[in-house]
Amino acid sequence: MEGEFSLNMGIHEYEKGRVFFLFFFILLAFNMELYASPKPPPPLPGLVPPEQIAPPREVKRNPERALELFKEAVKLFWLGNYDEALRMFDQVIKTDLYALEPYYWKGLIYLRQGFFEEAKRMFEYYLEVKPADLRLIRALEKVNKDTLPYLSIPQFNFPKNYEIINPFEEAKEKEGLLKSLKDTFVNPVYNPSAVALGPDGNLYLADYGRGKIFVLTKDGLILRSWGGLRNPSGIAVSLDGKVYVSDFSESKVYVFDLFGKLIKSFGEGEILNPQGLAIGPYGYLYVCDWGNHRLCKYTLDGKFIRSIGDGVLWEPLAVCVDSKGDIWVSDGSERCLFRFGWDGLLKGRFLEDVFSRSLSLDLKGR
Repeated sequence: MEGEFSLNMGIHEYEKGRVFFLFFFILLAFNMELYASPKPPPPLPGLVPPEQIAPPREVKRNPERALELFKEAVKLFWLGNYDEALRMFDQVIKTDLYALEPYYWKGLIYLRQGFFEEAKRMFEYYLEVKPADLRLIRALEKVNKDTLPYLSIPQFNFPKNYEIINPFEEAKEKEGLLKSLKDTFVNPVYNPSAVALGPDGNLYLADYGRGKIFVLTKDGLILRSWGGLRNPSGIAVSLDGKVYVSDFSESKVYVFDLFGKLIKSFGEGEILNPQGLAIGPYGYLYVCDWGNHRLCKYTLDGKFIRSIGDGVLWEPLAVCVDSKGDIWVSDGSERCLFRFGWDGLLKGRFLEDVFSRSLSLDLKGR
């Protein structure tokens, strides 16, 4: 009996030892699992695990080339070649995917062609990115109107019966001595765009078609001329004998002396396709910023002061300043005259249904 009891006790102790070691190993494995590095949680339904997400695609950008294409597209727009302009603006977007301005110009084209839904889509896309842009807000208001006025282009800039239909192309070389003499002496001026009276009593005429400035007597005799411009669209002469010329294609203002020597230029990057110019009685220069739908105020040294008419002007073409300092602007799209105070505040709208490419004052400054 004692031997059997001892055997049973041994078996019992052995079983207790097995249970103890098994419990010990389970506890050890649990601790190892507890202190091990945590596993990433399973992805939420409908989401891709992070390790399966491809790295972000690098956006291809070439802003320099995009700017070159954009300028060409604007030229096509001004010439009325809307289909070509649309294709060129699409090329701008492909060249620089961050470019927003082409959507605005595409909207203008659709607006002029009567495709109001497409125009609205372009303007709304722009406003999603820049919701505070007054140009786009006003353009969208035009689309939403029941009766939408046609945004006209001054057609006299592009006469159909002239051999150089595109004024932005460089003039082709004339062939033949007789033809050259005729152009020089019989028809020296082609497509004048603006004229101003200088302090010397002579007239200073900007020739948009030939890219030149002509100086004439009051009787029309040509005294001298100079070139180096592409498409001069506005001109003003200060009392100290400086000639200010806006160049539509170069989007800047040039300053010459009375004999055509270049002094400086300014406005590049600030104005787009400038038109008329005027110097006010307080010594400020006003530039019709046609491409940006506003009027820009500069000092005569070329320092930008402020913009005028944002959200009001649409296609400013000409400007003059009366003796009281009030600023008068003709708008080719709105077909009226706007009057602003010296402080830039709108004072009124006059002469509905008129289209004026130039404005001037009488001897009493009216």
